[in-house]
Amino acid sequence: MEDKAAIVTGGGQGIGQGIVHWLAEEGADVAVIDINGDNARKVADEVKALALEIDLTDSKQITQAVQKTMDTFSKIDILVNNVGGLGKIMLARTKIGVYQ
Repeated sequence: MEDKAAIVTGGGQGIGQGIVHWLAEEGADVAVIDINGDNARKVADEVKALALEIDLTDSKQITQAVQKTMDTFSKIDILVNNVGGLGKIMLARTKIGVYQ
């Protein structure tokens, strides 16, 4: 993974955190993207990576994350799309009983 640049979404905890650690240990530059900025920064600090607090349901924030990663690493070779959870629409529908 030397000379590779990676983005890991949902990289602030769980499986994403493990993937960030593995990529960094293998020599990749990593952007840790998470909706929880504290988690992203904690994991990024552990491996000397780029932390980005991003809501991946917002296309403008996605564009900003890609641009920041490109500005920092000059390329993106790897994308690990590990983000999960209920989207805003699913969460709203669950609260009104559509998916119960």
